Amino acid sequence: MQQELQIAIDQMEEKEKNRLKKFFSDLNSIYGFLYSRANDSYQLLLTINEATLEGEVAGTLLMMTNKGRGNNSYEETSYDLNGITDGLMVELFTTVDGKKTKLEGNFHEGASGFDL
Repeated sequence: MQQELQIAIDQMEEKEKNRLKKFFSDLNSIYGFLYSRANDSYQLLLTINEATLEGEVAGTLLMMTNKGRGNNSYEETSYDLNGITDGLMVELFTTVDGKKTKLEGNFHEGASGFDL
């Protein structure tokens, strides 16, 4: 019975390693994640510049705020991000107006989308 348990554990570990390899490969190949408010007051573009198998994430958050001033109605602000992920959750850290800020989220069945 002990041998069967060890085989099951080994298979689970291998399956998790394969899931993580695929997740980080997919995450590194995605250009970015775009979010836009329904009222168009702001747009966010989060790009992942690097994601390692150890779970470290580095990227940039571009925030475009609608100021409603004709042709140049959007004001752009860029934030450097560092964080961690296990392919299920994500925690990103940045500094906004001199204050450290933490963003938390969860991925939805892979690297293609998440809540933040």
